[in-house]
Amino acid sequence: QAKVELDGVRRANRAMPTLLAQQSLASDIADNDNALLSAQSDHKVALAAQAELKERHGQLAEQRRKRIEMDKHCDALTRRQDRLVRRQGLVETLKSASQELQDCGERHKLANMTLSKIQKELDELQSVQQQRDELAPQVDQARAKLTAVQKLNDAVGLIETFYDQIQPTYQATEQSDATKKGTHQQRIVEAEMQVGSERNRRAALSLAEQLQDNQPCPVCGSVEHPHLAVADGQSAEQLSRLEALEQHLQARREALVEFERACAALKGTYTLQLKQAEASVELLNQSGFNSPDQWRQVLAQHNASLSELERKAADLSVLLQRRARTMTAHREAKAALQSAQAARYQAQAVHVHKQTQLDELQAADEKIEDLDAAELQLRQQLQSLKAELTVLDAHIKQTDSQWQACQATLAAANSQLADAKRRAKELLERFEKATTALNQALLEHQFADPDALRSAGCSPEREQRLDSQVRDWTQDVHRVQSRLEELNGHIGQQNQPDMSALEQTLAVANNQDTAATTAHALAQEQLGRFDKNRVAYDAAYAEVARRVAGLKGLLVLSEQLNADNSRNLTFSDWILGWWLERVLDSANIRLMRLSEDRYRLRRRWDVSDRRSRAGLDLDVMDAHTGDPRDVRTLSGGEKFLASISLALGLADVIQSHSGGMEMDTLFIDEGFGSLSDEYRDQVLQVLDELRGTRQVGLITHVADVKSFIPCQLQVSTSASGSTIDVVN
Repeated sequence: QAKVELDGVRRANRAMPTLLAQQSLASDIADNDNALLSAQSDHKVALAAQAELKERHGQLAEQRRKRIEMDKHCDALTRRQDRLVRRQGLVETLKSASQELQDCGERHKLANMTLSKIQKELDELQSVQQQRDELAPQVDQARAKLTAVQKLNDAVGLIETFYDQIQPTYQATEQSDATKKGTHQQRIVEAEMQVGSERNRRAALSLAEQLQDNQPCPVCGSVEHPHLAVADGQSAEQLSRLEALEQHLQARREALVEFERACAALKGTYTLQLKQAEASVELLNQSGFNSPDQWRQVLAQHNASLSELERKAADLSVLLQRRARTMTAHREAKAALQSAQAARYQAQAVHVHKQTQLDELQAADEKIEDLDAAELQLRQQLQSLKAELTVLDAHIKQTDSQWQACQATLAAANSQLADAKRRAKELLERFEKATTALNQALLEHQFADPDALRSAGCSPEREQRLDSQVRDWTQDVHRVQSRLEELNGHIGQQNQPDMSALEQTLAVANNQDTAATTAHALAQEQLGRFDKNRVAYDAAYAEVARRVAGLKGLLVLSEQLNADNSRNLTFSDWILGWWLERVLDSANIRLMRLSEDRYRLRRRWDVSDRRSRAGLDLDVMDAHTGDPRDVRTLSGGEKFLASISLALGLADVIQSHSGGMEMDTLFIDEGFGSLSDEYRDQVLQVLDELRGTRQVGLITHVADVKSFIPCQLQVSTSASGSTIDVVN
């Protein structure tokens, strides 16, 4: 019985941490529920304060209405003061209008005198206009002759410049260009000969390397090759020399083309200048001049005549400017006279109007005296309303401050409430896990419920004491057995009942009776505790079920996002599949073209093994069979077509969904050797079409593909390293 009790104590101690963890979580849940109730209470208090402030805002609205009425009274008093000020202004305006009327009369007299004086001066300058009119045709005729003379003068200058400077310079340049052109052509011929010799030598070496014994020569047809061309071990240096010669030859040719272009441009310029000089000579001949000296004499005579006419014209211009200033002064004086008359009439009208207004204001003075008493009363009300306004402003400021504080409190209460709900959710999940762990521990250590676990548990001191008792009782049993063996030796061969068997049977029966009694008592005790705690457990289970029901939507969403669906598809795999669909749509356009409408890629939804991911593997639909099959069944060339199509499709999708990101460069490494001639031509045609929008780089050793590439980077390796040559 002590062993049984000791074993139960040890099992209880091993399961006790799980029970303590569950109880701690239950305590945390209770504390969090209290915090949640407190947060909800604070939230209700904040809402009540907000409602109270809204009511106070309604009361302040009535006070604002009174303030508006007070402002209206203030405006009425202000308007009355404005009328008084306007009356004083009208009196002053009437005085200034009378003074202005007198000033207008003086200005009118002065304008009449100025106008008479200017009219006399205009009569004196009338003859100047007639002289100017007579001289104007002569000046125009002289200027026309001068224009023609200037044109002829420009022609003479052009002729002299051409024959004195341009023609000798061109002749010297033409001779020098002819010499330079011959030199360039001679150098090009020499460079072409060197390049041709080097190419023939390289071709002979290449042909000699390809010749085989007893095989006909592709040049002469002989099967004997007695004198083969032998490389001297400097093939790399000779190749570099050949490339240098070709580049030098190309540079010479380009220099010759550029030189001929410059010569042609110079000849065109000279031809144009020659035509202009000949046209100038023809113009001089048509004008009747045989030599430039004769022309210069006529030009000097025209210049003298024109100078005299221009002097006379200048004198007349001075007089005309004086006449213009006089006429301007006459117009200004006339306008001033008219303005003075208008101002005089206007001043008279203003004077009459102001006098009328003054009469009306004098009539209104009697009414103003009656309104003084009302004004005094309004002023008293104004003072009272101003005091109320001050108090109202203070209330408004206080209410606004309280409103902001209430909003802050409400926001804090909302935050605390959200935190408490989040904490309750976390504690509930941890409590469920702890409950599950406790149930497993109870089942593992053979306890019916937590109360049985708590009752079976004990302190370490009691466990040590029970262990010591078990050891002592075990030693006593050994001593008794030893004593029995000694007694049995003394008894010898006496016939007696088998006491050991009987005692063993009795001990077994006693043990069974004790165990049954203990088990019955324990079962009765556990049944009582179960009945007592069943109500509490049912209430707790109902609360947990209620909270789980509130989280049902989130649980369903979690299941869907964590592959708990019909296709075992996670959220990340679904996103990848969505993008894969777009890539396949774009890739199939090119794959159908490259495969002549035979192949089309599609997603595979069936999972072949656990390593595969649903919807992310690919099948190829074969139009010849009408059935889909694994992409691994494609040949090497067909896989290369599919890879190029997928790469181009991925580039198109990225470019269309990344804010217009330009993916203008594509590199393709090998793969062409596995293509048939027909497929290779189709792939090269598609890549050639891409050059309009992208740069395509091909890395290949296939000769047919090399011949297709217009711009090449050829890599040559040697013992000293690698070199790159650019070939266009």
